[in-house]
Amino acid sequence: MKDEDLVLSPEEGMERVLKGDYAFMEWEFYYNLNFGDECGAFLLPASYFPDYTSFALRKGSPLVPVMNALVMDMLSVGLIRKWWQELKADSDCGNRETSAIELKTVLTPFLLLSVSILVSAGILAIEVHFRPYKAMRNEK
Repeated sequence: MKDEDLVLSPEEGMERVLKGDYAFMEWEFYYNLNFGDECGAFLLPASYFPDYTSFALRKGSPLVPVMNALVMDMLSVGLIRKWWQELKADSDCGNRETSAIELKTVLTPFLLLSVSILVSAGILAIEVHFRPYKAMRNEK
């Protein structure tokens, strides 16, 4: 596929369809709302696409039988169903597992925090205990 085969917007795709020799894939609802009254193009039958996806082709385009054959081949071997299941599997929230937080997961940070508090308290006690003597020695 080359860069010139792609379009940047649905409007550009429909312009290319109406000029001829270009097939454009767009959601059926979007097509019907924006280009449904366009007489120079038509949608492949919805039975080809159970998920409301359609190819827009220029009326009388030589690509119609080719696209029909390709879609029928993909449907007959189950390729579209396989792709759809792969797409659905990634976004299915019901398959995600959760587990309870274990005691060792919670206990480790608290133990580290407790040890660091004890060490800092010990250092503080040593500083407070020896600081007055240093101050007195410097005065004499």
